[in-house]
Amino acid sequence: MMKVLLVEPHYYTKYPPLGLMKLASFHRSRANTVKLIRGIKEDINFVPDIIEVTTLLPMRGNQFMKLLIIIIRNFHMPVLILVEFMLH
Repeated sequence: MMKVLLVEPHYYTKYPPLGLMKLASFHRSRANTVKLIRGIKEDINFVPDIIEVTTLLPMRGNQFMKLLIIIIRNFHMPVLILVEFMLH
């Protein structure tokens, strides 16, 4: 069983990203522990085995890069990056 941290950069929407919800469902179906957070908080109180992050490109690229730098500095583990494109 793995502990999975799903991270969404703090966007201005009340709905979580569909990609992260699909990953949460996948991990839960395999009895993994899943925690979803918006943005990175200093006091997570959760030590994951893997971190999975999503971003909407090209809209939130800057915000995503800042979040990724924080994750790299504070955690020493694999990070899976899910990029969701918005097509017009």
